[in-house]
Amino acid sequence: MGKLIGYIVLDLQILVGLISFIFSLSLIKRKNIPYYMKGFYWYPTVGLIVGIPNFINCHFIDDFSF
Repeated sequence: MGKLIGYIVLDLQILVGLISFIFSLSLIKRKNIPYYMKGFYWYPTVGLIVGIPNFINCHFIDDFSF
């Protein structure tokens, strides 16, 4: 049961990371966003860089365990 919850949480993390990455890419070209939001796309990018290897390890390697 614990493994299943871990898989669901990991999949949710990757899904939310992809959604926020796509949203942040749409903000790059806008002229009316505040200055502090100009680099917002780096946060989901780093999250995906960290999350994708974990996703691959979880779903495609047989000896994965939480």
